[in-house]
Amino acid sequence: MVQLRNLRLALAVRELISQQRNGYASLQLLSKWRHEVGSNIEIGVFLKKYPHIFQIYVHPVKRNHCCKITQKMTNLIAEEEAVIRENETNIVQLLKKLLMISTNGTLNMHALWQVRRELGLPDDYRSSMLPKYPHDLYLESPDTLSLVSRDDELAVAKIEEWRNKEYTEKMAS
Repeated sequence: MVQLRNLRLALAVRELISQQRNGYASLQLLSKWRHEVGSNIEIGVFLKKYPHIFQIYVHPVKRNHCCKITQKMTNLIAEEEAVIRENETNIVQLLKKLLMISTNGTLNMHALWQVRRELGLPDDYRSSMLPKYPHDLYLESPDTLSLVSRDDELAVAKIEEWRNKEYTEKMAS
């Protein structure tokens, strides 16, 4: 649980740094945002715990301590984005299954936002993924995702398909 919390904190700090126009942020600025990202320890101590993610250096002109994302972490983030793009159709099928098992075929967008990482959704799924699948998913209101039509193939569990296959093979032999 601690590792997951630290991962979320590291991703939040990375997001703050990536929003800076130069791709780096001073430790002084990050320490001001410490409570916004949910850190209860000094930001410099946290950043030094993860040298494979954060590179701390002295700015050559301003002469203050700054932090930027390491190339290794940048590569990992790019790889994660590529994997998400590759699995987009699987993620859409998973969303359709979730919508099909919901009572009224809708999901609250806030609840979906809370579990987006576990589902493999990109952070910008509302603008990058949902518009690509208007025949499957529909944004009913700003806070409600709806299923356009049921897919009966998705309604059958994989274990049920396996049992039917095993049964027909036994009966055939």
